[in-house]
Amino acid sequence: MRHRLADIAWTALFTLLVLWSVWSAVGAVRGTTAWSYCAVACALLAVTAVLRGAAQRRRGR
Repeated sequence: MRHRLADIAWTALFTLLVLWSVWSAVGAVRGTTAWSYCAVACALLAVTAVLRGAAQRRRGR
């Protein structure tokens, strides 16, 4: 049960970061000052992906 809740939380965070990065990228393409938000969102998305992958590898052992 604990692992299931952790998976749901990670999936929700990952989905939120994906949506934020896409939204920021669209804003940046439109010419608004969203470049910094886009960079932060992409960095957080990369960190989350690495941490999620590491957690899954640890759990697989």
